[in-house]
Amino acid sequence: MTENLILLSNFLAKAVAHRLAAIVPDSISVQADGGDIAVALNNETWEYISMSSVIEQEGEVRQNIETAMYSVLSSVQDFVIEFVTHEGWPSSPQYSSKEGKMLPLPSVRVMQNEIRLGYGNEGNLALELEPISLPELGGV
Repeated sequence: MTENLILLSNFLAKAVAHRLAAIVPDSISVQADGGDIAVALNNETWEYISMSSVIEQEGEVRQNIETAMYSVLSSVQDFVIEFVTHEGWPSSPQYSSKEGKMLPLPSVRVMQNEIRLGYGNEGNLALELEPISLPELGGV
């Protein structure tokens, strides 16, 4: 089981890094490093986010995946706000920091066949990432 979870962590890190890299500001890069995520600013790595330690821990695998994914989305959001935008990110009319509206928090749903990721409330997302199909993750 441990070997399967290591492979799952690696696939999941690669899938979420690819999706986040497509949406963050150009000065930031997001890459998988094994089962973890490296976040860089202007090609200098500033932060590592451990997904593998969460996914591979004791407990229900789907809940561990949800926790790990939420942590990655939240950490990347904080990084973008702190080092690049200095205001809410991602922004959209329903979540405008300039108008004093709430920051769109990470949204993660681990479903039967896919993982849905985004920022904002379910049904009112400021930004939705491409879903990750579970076959893409090697099955759960």
